[in-house]
Amino acid sequence: MTGSDVADAVRALIEEVPAGKVVTYGDLGHAVDVGARQIGRILASGGHDVAWWRVVDASGHPPENAQDAAADRYVAEGTPFHRTGGRVTVNLSVCRWSINGQGHITTPQGDDARAAGR
Repeated sequence: MTGSDVADAVRALIEEVPAGKVVTYGDLGHAVDVGARQIGRILASGGHDVAWWRVVDASGHPPENAQDAAADRYVAEGTPFHRTGGRVTVNLSVCRWSINGQGHITTPQGDDARAAGR
């Protein structure tokens, strides 16, 4: 895949994540066979028009420079999170979606989100 193809695939996967759910940089990287840091670079350079707040680090944190904006989106979407010392943390055990090797997003229980019409 070229760099442009990877960016397009990442953007498409993010668009599949429903409101109230999140994926990690690593989840996306695994799905498109690149590192988590490359996912961060893709979002930093051109991810402002996708649901960027639905992508968090492995600890459940949105981008450090966008904590308040992400928290506003989480409130609007009903995404479970908390603040500790000003840092926002999403409850990954409740709202994390996993991405299988073919790029299809599935719930942690393994239901195919597309088949379920989500």
